[in-house]
Amino acid sequence: MWNFTQLIAHKWQHLVAEQRDGLFLWLPVICGCGILTYFSLPFEPAGIALYVPALLWGLVLYLLLPMREKSAASRILYIALLCGCIFMGGMAAAKWRTDYMKAPQVFDFD
Repeated sequence: MWNFTQLIAHKWQHLVAEQRDGLFLWLPVICGCGILTYFSLPFEPAGIALYVPALLWGLVLYLLLPMREKSAASRILYIALLCGCIFMGGMAAAKWRTDYMKAPQVFDFD
């Protein structure tokens, strides 16, 4: 008899196995979700609040690279971290592009 977490893990492994060849195609979707999240925020986040986490997620992925094929659980963890890194990368890219395209503003103080 399976408990709930084992059932979810089994279903997740099955879904990942079905999409194994097409996982690359989901990366722009995840990046786009990060961009949409950035533009839907009610405030303007600081650049360092987006750049540093994206770089840290990338560093963690690089350090976990040799361990990604050891077991199914490590493979799922690696894919989840990759999705988080791409999501944060999308948010950081939106922040960078917004700052890069910022036009001078004229303020009327009257």
